[in-house]
Amino acid sequence: ELQHIISRAGATRLISLEIEEGKQPRSTFIREIQRAEPGGQLLHVDFYQVKKTEKMKVDIPLIMVGEAPAMKERGRILTHGVSALSVECLPDKIPPQIEVDITPLEEMGQAIYVRDITLSPDITVFTDPDQMVVKVSETAREKAEEIVTGVEAEAEAEAKAEAEGEVAAAEEKPEE
Repeated sequence: ELQHIISRAGATRLISLEIEEGKQPRSTFIREIQRAEPGGQLLHVDFYQVKKTEKMKVDIPLIMVGEAPAMKERGRILTHGVSALSVECLPDKIPPQIEVDITPLEEMGQAIYVRDITLSPDITVFTDPDQMVVKVSETAREKAEEIVTGVEAEAEAEAKAEAEGEVAAAEEKPEE
């Protein structure tokens, strides 16, 4: 049963913990979980008791949802910035995660910043509003191909200009 509670609650869900039968349950969060090995048998769980009337500062994970239209073109990737927001709110207002809709990302270079995320007025965000959350970028390969193409075009233009300059110089040279 404890394993089920832990998997559902995670680190950001308030748990009502009854320590002694007949006594008032306590509002808690999971602070730490110890296992025999990763994914193995549960050894120990630390709970953190909170007061429902006092605000808490916590980090809430960001989850990207939707599909960015800009990603339909070859050679594009989503570059992730911050993965969680540092927020303050009452314990019962803490969301388990914050969903970031990426469907507005229609063009290369477009980004979503912390300031673009709308949260409940009960939640105060401490993460810098200018921090990037996600951005549409080129893959390194596409960027390298673009640079090579640009260098080749530049070299070709220089060679053509040089050849035209030599022809013009030869035409201007008086005959002896």
